[in-house]
This record gives sequence, structure tokens and C-alpha cells, in this order.
Amino acid sequence: PISALLPADYITDPATRVREYRRIAAVRAVSELDDLLRELTDRFGPLPDEVKALGYLTTVKIQAVALGLEAVTYRDNSLTVRPFPTGRLDQLALHRRFKDAIFIGPTSLRLTTTNLKTTWEEALEYIFTLMNDAKTKIEATAQVGYAATTADDQRQRNQRQRISSR
Repeated sequence: PISALLPADYITDPATRVREYRRIAAVRAVSELDDLLRELTDRFGPLPDEVKALGYLTTVKIQAVALGLEAVTYRDNSLTVRPFPTGRLDQLALHRRFKDAIFIGPTSLRLTTTNLKTTWEEALEYIFTLMNDAKTKIEATAQVGYAATTADDQRQRNQRQRISSR
């Protein structure tokens, strides 16, 4: 388990601590979080490990939301990410990097983190990078498909106009 919190000995006033939790929960961009963590450092001193962990988990949440994920869990040396259309992922790169430790289902990934040559956080960062690449490809394909559909619609409208003007 990760201890991710604002310790009472870091922010002693309970109302202030709750307010800062709310501010962290409301963050929607990593740059916004970085600014908030700098502000906490300025106001309360160097960040304790628990606050750094809270910042890290908030970053994971921001990235997960941007990728459309509902869950990123790490439990019992197993990292699970879902849902995601894994058909567009570079599955070869995942298998090359993680060998038999990765299971790729139709809409989820599960990585067994025991015996990895990297931390689970670095593994998650790599997976998020590949997911972001796949998302970019999906969006590009959708835009091309939309442009083609729009062009087809325009051709059909032009044809109907020619026919109706005869």
C-alpha cells in the first residue's frame, strides 16, 4: 500500500488540510498539480514522502482520465489497467519489454510486477505512453473517417442537386 496523504504534522490545521485535499482532488492537469505542490512547499515546507505519493497518485489519475480509463489498480504485485481498446496498442513492444509478465485482454492489461527489472511506476509510465500513442492513432483514424464521411456526404448532396436541377 502507498501512504498518500497530507500528514497532520505537515498541515496542522484540519480545516486547511481538508481545503488542500479538495484543491488536489479538483486538479485536472499535471501543470496545475505542479503549481499546487510548489505552493504547498512555499507555505508548509518541503513535501513529506506521503505528500509526494499523493502527488504521484493524482498524476496517475489525471493521465488515466485523459486516456478514458476507469481503473488503474496495483494490488498483490499485479498492475491492472482497464478499459482500453488494446487492439491498437503496440502489443509486440509490451511483450518485448515485459515478456510473460503481461496479459493483454480485449479491453484490459494486467502486469505481474514480481521479477520485473523496473519499478511498477516505471512500468505504468511505459504502458501509459503506449496507450497515449494508440489513442492518438485512434483519434487520427476517426478524424480521417469523419473527413471521408463528410466528403462523401458533400458528393451525395452535389449529386442530388444536379439531379433535382435537371
